Amino acid sequence: GAIARERMRGPLGPGALIRIQAAGRPDAPALADGDRRLSYGQLDLRVGRLARSLREGLGIAPKTAVAIVLKNRLETIEAQAALGRIGASAVSASYRSTDAEIEYLLRHSGARAVVTEPDLYDVVARAAERAGLGRDGIVVASEGEPVPSGSVSYDSLVERGGLVQRQQHESG
Repeated sequence: GAIARERMRGPLGPGALIRIQAAGRPDAPALADGDRRLSYGQLDLRVGRLARSLREGLGIAPKTAVAIVLKNRLETIEAQAALGRIGASAVSASYRSTDAEIEYLLRHSGARAVVTEPDLYDVVARAAERAGLGRDGIVVASEGEPVPSGSVSYDSLVERGGLVQRQQHESG
């Protein structure tokens, strides 16, 4: 529990391990998700950009909790590693969780943001609203597709590395 979380925030957390692999083997395969493939160099760059965006754009600071409600996908690893680099805590929830379960998790963890995906957005948004977390605290990993109005695009966080753009359109 607490000891493992503290070690994951420390110098040998996932973000540091990715950085070490990227320095020695930047072109080696790191992650595969369907047709998407990332080398350690690409993964390290994306994790660094995401960490900077979460810190500078969303105000995620060390020891801040951020919920992750994603299926098994590469953004899960990236988000956990980026939070580790910041010194923030990743609070994972099953993608099968109900809105009541996610609300409980958000309230009791003190999460300042939540990372999710389009298929889970409605459940997460209901939970976030009841927990007092606005839509601007919901980051949606959508693989380039539009994200719901008022939420934050995961892709834009990675691409801009510090500049956060709230989506002004509804997804189809």
